[in-house]
Amino acid sequence: MEMLGRVIRLAKAQGIKIVITAVPHLQQLEGKWSLQPMNDIAAVCAQENVPFLNPVEAFKQKLGSTPPQEIYITNDMHFNAKGYRMWGEIQVEFLNRVGLP
Repeated sequence: MEMLGRVIRLAKAQGIKIVITAVPHLQQLEGKWSLQPMNDIAAVCAQENVPFLNPVEAFKQKLGSTPPQEIYITNDMHFNAKGYRMWGEIQVEFLNRVGLP
């Protein structure tokens, strides 16, 4: 998290607009893996005053009752076409909502 904070400060010092997100693992969406990494990233972003797109919450909202397995390649950590499309939509919606100064 220290490195993330340093990268954020460096970008801001150079006048680079920045938002932060992460790619959620299927197991995080299923509730099997810890969400602590997302919480840690969110804390750094709050401290550095930069927007953080929490991908787990965003995907859960977007998925609704759709099982998260439907957006991942079977037995793989990567999204399938439906998952990447949804990921893109989530990011565009977030950027439109928060804007950048």
